[in-house]
Amino acid sequence: MGRIIRFLVIVAGTFYLAIIYKSRSMIFLGYAEIFVMSLLIIYNLIGMHQIRISLEAPLGITEQGKKVPFNIKVQNYGKFPSGKIGVQITESCNFSKKKKKTIFYTSVNGRRYNEEFGISVIHTFWYPDHTGKVVMRVGKAGCFDLLGAIRLPLPKSAYNSSEAITVLPAIFQVPVDIGDAVRNYASEQEQYLQYNYDTEDTLSEQFQIRGYQPGDKLRSIHWKLSAKEGELMVKEYQPVKGCPVLFFLDVSGDVSRKERREELRNREYFFTVAMSLSDSMIKQGCRHYVIWYDSIMKDVVRCCVEREEGIYELLASVNGIGAPPNGYNLLEEYCEKYHERSYATKIVLNRKLRLSCNDEQVIDYEKQNIEESLAAQTVYL
Repeated sequence: MGRIIRFLVIVAGTFYLAIIYKSRSMIFLGYAEIFVMSLLIIYNLIGMHQIRISLEAPLGITEQGKKVPFNIKVQNYGKFPSGKIGVQITESCNFSKKKKKTIFYTSVNGRRYNEEFGISVIHTFWYPDHTGKVVMRVGKAGCFDLLGAIRLPLPKSAYNSSEAITVLPAIFQVPVDIGDAVRNYASEQEQYLQYNYDTEDTLSEQFQIRGYQPGDKLRSIHWKLSAKEGELMVKEYQPVKGCPVLFFLDVSGDVSRKERREELRNREYFFTVAMSLSDSMIKQGCRHYVIWYDSIMKDVVRCCVEREEGIYELLASVNGIGAPPNGYNLLEEYCEKYHERSYATKIVLNRKLRLSCNDEQVIDYEKQNIEESLAAQTVYL
């Protein structure tokens, strides 16, 4: 808009001088300015509807502090070259309301003979500042005329592209001592599943559909899909593996003004402790449920972690973690929703980095020396 105003001021100034000095050449210059800019605007209007912008991030997961390569592709489906194109990339973190904006510029040639489009690729890097899920998207885009005098915004359909990247927090080793209650719980569950696989109580979520085979039970038949396919289709189930440890992430409590300013940094320490402990339990062969209150779903949710790859899934799932309403009992709501009454150990990590195990052992982790603090005390499960 500012460029258009400046152009109009220049044209008005030209005609003003022409009137003062009664100069026909100045009048001709003013009309020439209008004519040339009109041609450039028409050229830009025709070309801008042929532009498409997309983002590509080869890595969907990374660690804090490591650079992430990503590409901005600008495609021109028209025959004529474009002017300078400005692309604004916005970076938004799920734990922060602030958005970081960066503008990139490029131009792209028209498509050549036997080519579908002309293309220009901006290769750049992104350095993550915070942990969690970060969404990179094209916020705005505009196309300048060939002289760079007037910028017209591209339609949103031309740059509806985004990439989500999960940034892992620093993960440190935590001494974990697996007690007999946890080990016996796991072995008893496995023996139970081995000898009771066909019982209905051990069945959980459907994970595969296959054709009917002699001996399959009638209750396993998927009747709606069978009617659609014209043949009997069977649902296969997998047995439930119980988790002996319930790991609650509790971020409830009042937040002071000072803590609000440091909320984003405090969240990073919180997830460093949570992910480090979860990772150390998995390395000890202890599968567990991580449980939290999701402020988006307005409900308690859980994620089963039973292998090292589950840490990545956990961090991607915990995006909506938030403080529950006053009086909300996370354990009772969890048991009510998931009908979970049997477990060996319950651990709770609160927002002040205090870890309690079965309401007995209490560990307070220090933010300043988080790695040393995590390694200094053994967690007994």
